[in-house]
Amino acid sequence: PTYVFIVEGMEGILLIDTGGSGSGSVIRSALEGMGYTAGDIRAIALSHWHNDHTGGLAELIDTIPADRMVPVYIGEDDLPHLQSGSRGILRVHPLLRIPLPHRPGRLPGGTGTRWEPMSMSRGRSHLVEGWSITPVHTPGHTPGHHAFHHAETDTMLAGCALAMLSRNTAGI
Repeated sequence: PTYVFIVEGMEGILLIDTGGSGSGSVIRSALEGMGYTAGDIRAIALSHWHNDHTGGLAELIDTIPADRMVPVYIGEDDLPHLQSGSRGILRVHPLLRIPLPHRPGRLPGGTGTRWEPMSMSRGRSHLVEGWSITPVHTPGHTPGHHAFHHAETDTMLAGCALAMLSRNTAGI
């Protein structure tokens, strides 16, 4: 399973990852259950470029009012993979132990996306201000993989970083 985290903040909703293709409607339903709409999404942070974490990106961005620009945070080493749409190979899948091809999710069609590359030199971004989130560079699964530390709850939202430890590592 791939986790999508909904972080409430004073500025609105921050999504961490967007699930696989087709996840947009599931995320919108979850937001509605919390009293929000997709229009309340103010930013999206992606742990890495693989489709099971970026597949719902276009589905969500395309439902946000056209006059709003949504920043999408992603590791600077992963941004070219996402934007190119090209396939990459995960050298050793953590469960299957074989090389596995991956594709990024579909990119949003309009102009409502502002790409915000994260790097070690720019690692602490203004995500901290609105949602108490600090990006943490955790390369290995992909070169630009990031986990996100939520200061208020002292929780690490890890994308696939923990999945690489062992078969029995549970997601957060």
